[in-house]
Amino acid sequence: MIQTNEKNYKLLLIKQLNYIKGGWINGDSNKKNVKNKTADIVNHSLKFAMEIKDDTKSSENSCDLKLMNQRYADRVKSASNKFSIYSGYKTLLIIRTEFPIPDIIYYAILGLDTYNKNINNQLVYFGKVGKYSDYIYKQIGGFLIYSYPIDCVAQYYYYPNPHALNCRKTDKEEISRFFKII
Repeated sequence: MIQTNEKNYKLLLIKQLNYIKGGWINGDSNKKNVKNKTADIVNHSLKFAMEIKDDTKSSENSCDLKLMNQRYADRVKSASNKFSIYSGYKTLLIIRTEFPIPDIIYYAILGLDTYNKNINNQLVYFGKVGKYSDYIYKQIGGFLIYSYPIDCVAQYYYYPNPHALNCRKTDKEEISRFFKII
């Protein structure tokens, strides 16, 4: 079960990040001065922005990949819009979920593989299908899935974003400075 709400998690995470390296702030704290939506957590000196999204719908009892893809695509689009105001910043989308298999979440985020039968009645890979085009993924440097499986310890899992702009890309080594990653 996700133990704290997103707001409290964000405040705890900012405190943890500042303990490791100072300069992390609540990106939502100066909203009245900004017309656009802002990232949840920002470090201007490191040129790094993070957005937190909670997944309260997925559970280990069901795994409808098409539905998961649609839900995550909306979260990705929202984060991408927020990151667009941070020119030259590295970006990370943190997804908190109770779903116990982060690899399936990553697969659902990037789109679902589709196949067609050819004239010889063989399955041929047709490409990925998703709710939006790959364009919405360009502003997100990587994905950090924070899984809270029932009766288990919460774990962080990092996944690179193959569609990210080069200036946005993050890597596991960089993220592991701030998070204990599996």
